[in-house]
Amino acid sequence: MTSEAGGRYEVALALKTGPRLKVFLDVGHGGYDPGGIGPDGLPESFVNLAVAKSVAKILKQHGIEVELDRSGNQYVSLPRRVALADQSAADLFLGLYCNASGDRSIHGTTTYYYHPNAQEFAGYLENNVADDIGLANNGIMKDNLYVIKNTTSTIPDVLIEYAYISNRHEEQLLSLPD
Repeated sequence: MTSEAGGRYEVALALKTGPRLKVFLDVGHGGYDPGGIGPDGLPESFVNLAVAKSVAKILKQHGIEVELDRSGNQYVSLPRRVALADQSAADLFLGLYCNASGDRSIHGTTTYYYHPNAQEFAGYLENNVADDIGLANNGIMKDNLYVIKNTTSTIPDVLIEYAYISNRHEEQLLSLPD
């Protein structure tokens, strides 16, 4: 609201108060489910956990609260992942996975969404991650992947497959600590 007082304008702002932003990270695979295995033997579940820990650290440094569905190499079922996400009261759901294919030449980053309210964030994430890590931008796709289809539709819920672990070059990138 603005008003004129004595030849100058005064602006009153209402600041949002309440809990800070919270992100739920779905750390793909784990335990007896290693996910995709790279040509040199790198299991996807290890990559996803390392990526999740890095993402969580960065988000926390920016004042964002983070919850993960696993913090070690344990198996978490898909229904349990959804239940944990829904119980977390997070503002955003992000699934972290690698892609895999029998065709080892396929490469790049793909981001999936199911609910319409997640489409914009999926595009933002896809473009930035593909650009930042220098991989092919395979675009966003609407898909009924279990974790994004069954989480609450009131928050954006996306799943990114940031690289093909089945591609030798991308597996090597995924094995680097940075």
